[in-house]
Amino acid sequence: MQKVTFSIGLKLVIIITMLVLISLGAVTYIVSYFVGDDTKRTAEENNHTLNQRSAASDEAELTTIRSNSFLLLDMLSSAGNSAAMAR
Repeated sequence: MQKVTFSIGLKLVIIITMLVLISLGAVTYIVSYFVGDDTKRTAEENNHTLNQRSAASDEAELTTIRSNSFLLLDMLSSAGNSAAMAR
């Protein structure tokens, strides 16, 4: 009779351990791949939204400056006309 170096129980434990490790590694890789892609997409959407808000704020401020400039020009023009009429 030959001496058994590894018992059937030890072989079964090794096989099950290898299967669990391989499956956990595969699931981890797949989740990392899809979550990484989703995270990238979400970051790009957030960046786009932030840029839109900033552009809208800047546009409103530039519109206000333009309106105030036209108002100042109108006031200077009317002050010039009234000064010319006073002479």
